[in-house]
Amino acid sequence: MLWYLRGAGLEPTPFFLTLAAGALCGVSFTGWVQGPGSTQTKLAVHIVVVAVLVTALVLLTKVTGWAVLRQLPAGWIGGTALFLSFASLPFTTWTALGLFGRFLFPLGRTRAARPTKRG
Repeated sequence: MLWYLRGAGLEPTPFFLTLAAGALCGVSFTGWVQGPGSTQTKLAVHIVVVAVLVTALVLLTKVTGWAVLRQLPAGWIGGTALFLSFASLPFTTWTALGLFGRFLFPLGRTRAARPTKRG
């Protein structure tokens, strides 16, 4: 983000680092909500986070056409909002994929992990 704030423009390196940071945050959040603990509470948190993020991204991109970001000042506030919007895309993708995985594999076991029948 500092490259952008120095006026160097949106270089590929900070852009890809921002996407990687968003993906890593999404992986760690998904790992936390699928980890041990209160399953029903974490499932509710997972559903709410995915619903809020998807709704916010749809509103930001489709309804306003990124006009909200264009109206922000060009300093730290605008740069931070721009990079947070970039990082939110892979974060939302990972959390949504984790939620889909919960419903596709509700017991947390795949076919390969199931015990075999011995006859």
